Amino acid sequence: MNADLLNQVADLIERTDRFNLSYLVRGPGDGRRSVFSLRASELLHNCQTTACVAGWVNVLVAGEDPDRWVGDLDGEDGLAAARVRLGLSIGQADRLFYANENSVWNSQAERFDWVVDYDGLADWSEITAAQAATVLREVASGVIDL
Repeated sequence: MNADLLNQVADLIERTDRFNLSYLVRGPGDGRRSVFSLRASELLHNCQTTACVAGWVNVLVAGEDPDRWVGDLDGEDGLAAARVRLGLSIGQADRLFYANENSVWNSQAERFDWVVDYDGLADWSEITAAQAATVLREVASGVIDL
């Protein structure tokens, strides 16, 4: 795992208020804007992924233009590109990037007192940038296992 890059992502997430695990930034053709100046009206709700972690990986490596996120990773999408950049297996990426019962986020629900729904999934909108940064740093250091 590229712990240094994951720690850089944690630092960036902690500095921005453009972080919500239950939202997805609109893609190409939808009037892209800087990831640092997006308004709530430019977000799509309930994508059921934690893709913003992958997105921030790609922003750090390739800049804000989604067309550059895959770079020299020919044939990869943004999620796969972030997985490769972080040096994660597919299973590890699933636990970090997706909202499911096996995700690293779900495993921390009780610790952070996040609401859990009837399906046993944490309410991703309750996860703050500071909490996400803490979780990412703990994953990077091996305190939380992927």
